[in-house]
Amino acid sequence: MNAVATRFTAPSAAEALRRARAALGPDALVLASRQTSAGVELLAAPARALERLAEASPPEAAAGRLLEELRALAGRISQQL
Repeated sequence: MNAVATRFTAPSAAEALRRARAALGPDALVLASRQTSAGVELLAAPARALERLAEASPPEAAAGRLLEELRALAGRISQQL
């Protein structure tokens, strides 16, 4: 599997998230964020990339729990933006 993570920079976190979702889909997961001189930078990946990882990585139960935790974290981050 090729891991795909993309950086998005925008003047605000909301705009960076909008760009990430436009490029990666509405379920894009934010892996990291930071303030920059240009505004905010997000590192995001499509949810399907983590789903493929969960399917491919043993033990599957642990990978599934990690995927659930990442989705929950992404939801909490989205609510704060």
